[in-house]
Amino acid sequence: DAPCIRARRKPRLANMKATWHAMCGTLAQFVGAAPARQRTPRRFLSGLTDSYARSAAQLPSITATANIADTVMQRWDSFGDRTAVVDGATGEQRTFSELAVGVEALAENLARRGLARGDRVALVSPNHPDYAAVLLAGAKLGLTISPMNPTLTAAEMGVQLRDAAIKMVIASPTGCPQALDAAAATESVREMLAIIN
Repeated sequence: DAPCIRARRKPRLANMKATWHAMCGTLAQFVGAAPARQRTPRRFLSGLTDSYARSAAQLPSITATANIADTVMQRWDSFGDRTAVVDGATGEQRTFSELAVGVEALAENLARRGLARGDRVALVSPNHPDYAAVLLAGAKLGLTISPMNPTLTAAEMGVQLRDAAIKMVIASPTGCPQALDAAAATESVREMLAIIN
């Protein structure tokens, strides 16, 4: 039996070698023709580079000290009443002007409550059009926003609140009432702010 198996393997190995050499020959022919084929991708890439260069020329310059919220919002007044955010589930919308007013008002409110650069705030809410306003208001003040999944239990939320030394919890009371329990049980949390529709 063993010689038969070997006899079958030798022709098979020979066929594999022949196939390999044929493939290498085809590959060598392909590589030999490659310089003519490389022109198209290079032209395509240079076109992309030119496109990116033109796009970059239209972008505002951002300094190292620029506030990301101010940078993102700098041209919102030109969009006015155009739709900025839509809640896909409910259809609720915010225009750029409504969102800008919300961001400014919330940032002022948070500053009046004593939050300052570097303080940590938890955001516990299902998807909602005002989620963006909370993120941008926090960024405007230099706060660290810690998003929390609203489906967590109060105990799981408590772990994140303690570990991150959260000072304030901003939450949707109807969407995640367990956030109230978690905030009440966490020593670092000074205050809770509700997102009301």
